[in-house]
Amino acid sequence: MKKLLAFLLIGSFLTGCASVSFAPADLKKSYAKRTGAQDIKLYRTEQPKGEVIEVGTLNGNGNPDKIIEYFREKASEQGGDAIISLEPYPGGYSATVIRMKD
Repeated sequence: MKKLLAFLLIGSFLTGCASVSFAPADLKKSYAKRTGAQDIKLYRTEQPKGEVIEVGTLNGNGNPDKIIEYFREKASEQGGDAIISLEPYPGGYSATVIRMKD
């Protein structure tokens, strides 16, 4: 049994699993999806131009490449247009989902 559990844990690590959670900035607001996951912008060193609305916060752990992919998917689902403030923390990453004001 222990060997099976170890095998499953190693297998999930090697396949690049990641888990992501989302916390809305305002529990009374939700936004319709308008940007596909592949079009979600990731701002690392610059800030977006124009006014923005903070949609919420993402937290994730696991394979860094998968986390970015999942962050984009979750940002899109929640009505975001971009991800800012991507920051590492022990064992994972956090970021903020924003939406450009119309």
